[in-house]
Amino acid sequence: MNLLNQTQKKNLSNKNWRLSHLYKIRNKKGELIVFNQNRAQTEFNFRKVKRNLIVKSRQLGFTTLELLDILDDCLFTRNYNGLFIAQDLDTAIDIFNNKADLAWNHYKLAPLYKLNKDTARQMKFDFGDKTFSSLIVDSSGRSGTFNRLHISEFDLVCKKFPDKAREILEGSIPAIPLDGRIDIETTVKGSEGRFYDMVMNALEKQDNLTPMDWKVHFYNWTWDDEEIWQIKDSDIIAFKDSSYHLMFKDYQIEYKLTDQQITYYYFKWLSLNKEWSAMKSEYPTTIWECFE
Repeated sequence: MNLLNQTQKKNLSNKNWRLSHLYKIRNKKGELIVFNQNRAQTEFNFRKVKRNLIVKSRQLGFTTLELLDILDDCLFTRNYNGLFIAQDLDTAIDIFNNKADLAWNHYKLAPLYKLNKDTARQMKFDFGDKTFSSLIVDSSGRSGTFNRLHISEFDLVCKKFPDKAREILEGSIPAIPLDGRIDIETTVKGSEGRFYDMVMNALEKQDNLTPMDWKVHFYNWTWDDEEIWQIKDSDIIAFKDSSYHLMFKDYQIEYKLTDQQITYYYFKWLSLNKEWSAMKSEYPTTIWECFE
């Protein structure tokens, strides 16, 4: 069965090539496209370690990246098991259907595997030689042996579902082996909760990490190139008339933002009804704004 050309076959051993050529997603316009890593995703893939805490602005695509990355591990590694945890069951099922299932349904190499979908939240891949791999999405920790764990919007889980957060921290995370990988990505709302404690403890060790230590990654709103590039020259605001405008001008100077970037930031502030607490949670400029 000739599913790929010779050049494509030679590149199959390259994980970054696979991620940028083999999987399809729907973009923000609802168009079906081949997934290609954006700047934030590329930077994270370069800097990641075995234990990662990703503090981020909204809509940078880390959920999509992580799910496809785990799916790729399952498809190209025999006897590999990945678990993806979302903040609630509805979100977990939505992620499964709109990302994992969609990518599989448009996957060129699907005929090489037998797929067993025991539930609406699990894919089990049969390699045909008595080896299997599986991808599970869920809303809480689960017993079992997993090579990789991703937790989405964990700060929200810590604040709204403390028992679930404790189950994940005390059950799911310790069950991942030393050579396994754990990524936790989330937007943040304030300094209360166990995720805040994890980040603060981790920041004290960033210069001397062991394989079991967490590495902190922060990606603010300026990484959202796709959205910021939509600001045209005709949209640029001068910020010179009112006290609010002067405040934004000062903010631009302090953080060395371009006219395009500060205009985008201003528009987001308007969209959130001028609520600064919401801005600092959803579109933080510094990691410390998240925790105010």
